[in-house]
Amino acid sequence: MDQLTQYKGSRLIMRSLLRLAVLSVGLLSVPSASAVMRSPSLLHSRDGSACSNLSTSITSILSNITIYVSEDVTANQTFDALGTNLTATTDYCRFGANVTTSDVSRFTFELYMPHEWDGRFLMNGNGGDAGSVQVSEMNTLVGAYGVATASTDTGHDMTAANDGSFARNNTESAIDFAYRSVHLTTVYSKAIIAEYYNQSVSHSYFSSCSGGGRMAWKGVQMFPEDWDGVIAGDPAQWTPHLDGHQYWRNVMLNYYGAPGYVTADQFTAIGKEVYRQCDQDDGLLDYIITEPARCHPDYSAFSCTNTTSPFFNSTNCLNDLQMETFITLYSDWHFSDTGERIFPAYLPGTEAQMGQAAGGSPFGVTGGYFDYQVLNYTEYIEPAWSGNAPILINGTNVTLAQLESLIRLADDINPQSNTAMDPDVSGFFNRNGKVIHYHGAANGNIPTGSSLVYRDRMISKMGDAAAESYRYYQVDGLHHCGGGVGPVNFGQQDANTLYPLDAKYDIFGAIVAWVENGTVPDYLIGAMYNVDDYVGTALGTAGGFGGGGAGPGGGGVGGIGGGEEVVVANTLNFTRKICPYPLTARYTGGDWSTYESFVCN
Repeated sequence: MDQLTQYKGSRLIMRSLLRLAVLSVGLLSVPSASAVMRSPSLLHSRDGSACSNLSTSITSILSNITIYVSEDVTANQTFDALGTNLTATTDYCRFGANVTTSDVSRFTFELYMPHEWDGRFLMNGNGGDAGSVQVSEMNTLVGAYGVATASTDTGHDMTAANDGSFARNNTESAIDFAYRSVHLTTVYSKAIIAEYYNQSVSHSYFSSCSGGGRMAWKGVQMFPEDWDGVIAGDPAQWTPHLDGHQYWRNVMLNYYGAPGYVTADQFTAIGKEVYRQCDQDDGLLDYIITEPARCHPDYSAFSCTNTTSPFFNSTNCLNDLQMETFITLYSDWHFSDTGERIFPAYLPGTEAQMGQAAGGSPFGVTGGYFDYQVLNYTEYIEPAWSGNAPILINGTNVTLAQLESLIRLADDINPQSNTAMDPDVSGFFNRNGKVIHYHGAANGNIPTGSSLVYRDRMISKMGDAAAESYRYYQVDGLHHCGGGVGPVNFGQQDANTLYPLDAKYDIFGAIVAWVENGTVPDYLIGAMYNVDDYVGTALGTAGGFGGGGAGPGGGGVGGIGGGEEVVVANTLNFTRKICPYPLTARYTGGDWSTYESFVCN
């Protein structure tokens, strides 16, 4: 199995595998979540009767709200939540309601409040075009952290993935999606929490990735009072440029039938060659490209005119036009008339996800944005993406120059204030709000450089305030929000039950410690788990775990981290420091599989 093979299945499968391993072999020195994350002085208890009472008391407090559920669930109880079958992780009050925002728009949200509450509120965001309440993640979070947690569908029920038609001839619905539903869910949730516990929220947080990363920054920019700490992952915040880039990549550059079309299999082979050239640049053969922006592979190795790579031959090498396509993808995209950069390039090491560019059709989010929010079309014309001429917007052939004009138009009008690129976040920083921002360095969906664009603009605007309240982490090997080969599990999204819930191993623990205790996150610790045959074999033979070996048949996990990690035999591959940018984790010698062998410099 090759080095760029993605994990088999989702992180949910990974968590299930680990739980099975826990049952069979047990844990080694695992601190309880309550001991790490829940201060006894913050715990508030509530019984079941208070939950049912909310169905009448809340309507007298909040306007435009229609409650559809207000009931207690008990630990291990199975129940249906908006069509998803859940098993409750703890005892909590499940509250759900619809909120009317105009004559033509409304949104749905749910709020889960544990019987044993730590005083905190955590708002969850949504990826892509949203369209569903994140009930599964909420159920995980309420049990893992003891927080009250909420999520919204952002104003539409999306049965098809990334269907932007919710905004068709409905500006109000687009506003709900852009910012209003997340803001009001936060405000309403705090009021409901106070009513339920007879106690106000002590600290409020937001965490999400991709489209949810955009929501994170949008809230910081527009509603600085909503949250005290924010985790913004791989944010899709530069909407006109990101969506334009998705079209340019998939359709204008790489549509079916084009002489320069690069196949998914070719991207896989390219990835192997890039790793062969770049992996050891940091002095360590570990199947991770450290600081990929500093890697400059010799692309001629997979050209048909000069094939020198062991992964290419006369049947899969790239012809001249294919080479042009590939090199263009890995170069910044600029406006053809002014030379101004439209969007940054993909980095070496993103090839595992770049196969999606070989489909010839754009990522679903992009079509709805240009059709219904920028151009405000009221009738949808199904595009024909395959063929020799890319059909782009609302059934119309669009040239590259016209696509550039659309991006400029979207910049000018910023429909429904969807974009989240305002560098002035003084309102949030002035009240001592904290932001942890991360982006996968192997992200083949949203190029890593897009986060750097905003980071640089924001730091330039905010100066010393950013140094006090903001940290950016560029995670080597991380794909889009999750997955990859590297220290890719650090508590983000639903990867929060795999290791200790503290400020080093868990990103939510890090933001809590920073906000509430002033503990600056000088580094995080990411973990790589042995859920893929290749990763287990390759990384096990690359150094092993202190004599035990982590690959199939390995003898154990060794003594990593002084017994502080959630370590299950034959499942943990390695841990590594994730350093605040521009620092990076440098190997200092010794056991490469433990974060203690790395320093941030």
